[in-house]
Amino acid sequence: MVNAGALTHYSWALHDALAAFPGVIVELHLSNPAAREPWRHTSVVAAVAHGAIAGFGGLGYSLAVQAVARLLAAGQSEAAS
Repeated sequence: MVNAGALTHYSWALHDALAAFPGVIVELHLSNPAAREPWRHTSVVAAVAHGAIAGFGGLGYSLAVQAVARLLAAGQSEAAS
């Protein structure tokens, strides 16, 4: 799971590093980027993530861990790209 904060929207270096990671990637946002400023609506991480969890505050961490565990159990550990 990755909570990249503002790097989510601009960091192609982070995108490239995550793309090279062979495991499960869940993009996590404590707030809901879609309900915030327009520049937050774009994620460079989304293209390499298996999925995203947003807007649940601290509960998002538990949800992300559950998602990673279930994807690993299902054998879906290859990169999402």
